[in-house]
Amino acid sequence: MRFYACEANQGKDGEGCSFIVWKDKNGRYIDTRTMSELLEKGETDYLEGFKGSGKQTYKAKLRFQNNTVELETDNGTVVSDAVSLPVSDEILGVCPFDKNCHVTENASSYQCQQICVQNGSHKKGFTMPRVICQRPISHEELAYFLEHGRTELLENFISKYNKPFKGYVVLNPSTGRYGFEFMPRFPKAVASATPSPVTTEANISAQAAASAEAKPKR
Repeated sequence: MRFYACEANQGKDGEGCSFIVWKDKNGRYIDTRTMSELLEKGETDYLEGFKGSGKQTYKAKLRFQNNTVELETDNGTVVSDAVSLPVSDEILGVCPFDKNCHVTENASSYQCQQICVQNGSHKKGFTMPRVICQRPISHEELAYFLEHGRTELLENFISKYNKPFKGYVVLNPSTGRYGFEFMPRFPKAVASATPSPVTTEANISAQAAASAEAKPKR
């Protein structure tokens, strides 16, 4: 799960508590220890490793403010973590759950125009962030994803340990959410040793003859 949520949270369109905190906050992974401190104290100590739009890092603390979690830098500036990208009005593809429903975009995510599928008492529909693990997903990559249920192999994702990785973004058809698949890892090839020459009777005779020829004549 990519977020912390109240156990009474029933999803975007369900009833109950809507409390949620994403584990990736401005490029920094929020671990369970940090989340526990936030819940107990209402704010954390100043933490290193948050990232700005220019990839520069900065120090900030998390705090509850107006029922949301804010970032405050060590100079008192409140940082918005909302992704704001140019928005197009065009239809970007067909929803994977209903061919009569289309996918569009807002400032932070791709989503279907309506909730397409009923799953018991919970509704679901396609939605995916426009930026995943600090990597923007282009319209072309989204179109391939919607048609095939997965992207081609994509590079330049950034992990919670701040390391680049590559993988396939895949659709979970039972939930409408996305996940990752990775290239299989193969063990390093073991260099084969040069085979020892096979000792046979013919080889022994040949070696003896060569040795006799090499001896100086008296």
